[in-house]
Amino acid sequence: MFNNDTISYKQLNKEKIEKTFQMYSKTNSRINDEKSKYSERHLLKNKSHHVKSLYKMLRDTIFNNYNDIEAIIQKSQIIFNLKEERLITCILQKDMLSIRINMKKGSLKDINNLIDVSNWTTGYGDYLIKVKNKHDLDYFMDLFELTYEKKLDKK
Repeated sequence: MFNNDTISYKQLNKEKIEKTFQMYSKTNSRINDEKSKYSERHLLKNKSHHVKSLYKMLRDTIFNNYNDIEAIIQKSQIIFNLKEERLITCILQKDMLSIRINMKKGSLKDINNLIDVSNWTTGYGDYLIKVKNKHDLDYFMDLFELTYEKKLDKK
């Protein structure tokens, strides 16, 4: 407000405001919250301790073993990318992690028969695995390593 009772208004930049309100993850700098208005905290909210634990084991194992992987948080899922190419999509469900592996049917060998290779697809891979416990997670990480190596060879 000025001395002569006039008010000056400045138009705010919507993009700048949205960026200001984004939540940044303090757990790992490789979780890219700049591409999303959601955070890990948002995704983990109201999830069981079991699911949170499985997800954190998954995330930490990936980040500790693969330096070039980035996670992107979306409203209902977490995408793990290798150089901007989607490797997996993880959905935190009530009692498990549902993980879609971005590979074509027939490119991975499922010796434990834990992968669903149904005819339906979301466009991000033909493999779906339900991770319900540490044993499933360990098995999934073997499949993840194969996926990672195949995607890396393509680069």
